[in-house]
Amino acid sequence: MIKKNNAQEKAIQTISGQLILVACPGAGKTTTLLRRINYMITKRNINPLNILMITFTKAAADEMNKRYARMFGKNPGVTFCTIHSFCLAITKKFSLKKLSVLSELEKYTFFRDKIRYNASIADKDAFISDIILDISILKNNMLSVSEYSPNCTVNKDLFQGLYTDYEDYKEKKGKMDYDDILLIARDILLNNNIALQWLRERYQYIQVDEYQDTNYLQRDIIYQIAGKTGNLAVVGDDDQSIYAFRGARPEIMLNFTKDFPNAALINMSTNYRSLKNIIHDADLLIKQNQVRFAKDFIGFREADGCVKYINYKDNTSQVDTIVKKIQEMIEKGEDPNDIAILYRINKESMPFAEKFIAKKMQFQCNEKLMSKYDHWMFQDILAYHEVATGNDVDGVFFEKY
Repeated sequence: MIKKNNAQEKAIQTISGQLILVACPGAGKTTTLLRRINYMITKRNINPLNILMITFTKAAADEMNKRYARMFGKNPGVTFCTIHSFCLAITKKFSLKKLSVLSELEKYTFFRDKIRYNASIADKDAFISDIILDISILKNNMLSVSEYSPNCTVNKDLFQGLYTDYEDYKEKKGKMDYDDILLIARDILLNNNIALQWLRERYQYIQVDEYQDTNYLQRDIIYQIAGKTGNLAVVGDDDQSIYAFRGARPEIMLNFTKDFPNAALINMSTNYRSLKNIIHDADLLIKQNQVRFAKDFIGFREADGCVKYINYKDNTSQVDTIVKKIQEMIEKGEDPNDIAILYRINKESMPFAEKFIAKKMQFQCNEKLMSKYDHWMFQDILAYHEVATGNDVDGVFFEKY
């Protein structure tokens, strides 16, 4: 149970105008946000239908909704949603064009077919992932294709040609991708005053979680709904901004008080989760970043904790040693549910998964495990094999090729 503190109580009771809440890890920000919503409803008599709680993943939105119900009873009508689901609702209600959402598989298939015979692209899977990310960054920063320098290739003509073909394909099919959803919603807010006024009257109190991972397009949408004098509370930790490679701009959070000079700024600096040495070492590391909100971490728990720094000669020895250590911990009675492995990128999960499977150790992964069998080369070989052996009963080969 998190003990209440002055920063939390001040954040909960600061309702009118703009608020930026800088919350360190383990500060109880989710609990504070939910208590703030309940305070608005029960103490300020604010209509729950006028409250909008935006998060940036569906899982987080669903969990906050469920957690609110556990803490305060059934949700009386507060909107918990992602920025994408919110903007999709705007497009469905106010857009004259009725477009359907392009699936990730459709997007992948489009680019795969476009570059299949391009000999200059060696790793086609990597290129497809990179160009999809490039297009997303371009759109979320509201850049034109001519002013954007792609990461997928040094050949700007190739990128611009594929981008144009992709946009034409969606137009022809009556489709929009997830980034288009935000762009269309922004255009509606800028050009449809009736829609904007309806949304402002409906959502008079807005909370935005994980604000450090906002991009310019998302910021503009949020600012449009809130208006210059609206009741807007943003919450995040600039030290935890990890999605710059996807177009997130932590400076948006840093500039919030410039955009809203009368905004209240509250630091939630007490970490209720981590032990003292972990907090100390994390503080020493993150302070090397000079472009950040000034803050000092306070550890609530009394125990010191232990941080070990270990260098391995290669990835194989790293995986073997970590898995062996986990085995030893479980044999000594440690609950496997209390053990976690954090890795930097998704593909680093596979060596661990393969080792756990080989040792018949149960595990779960929060992300989809990458497999060599998902590679386009394997899928092509498999498709040809199915035809050669007469097993392409569904005609998948001829549909694809």
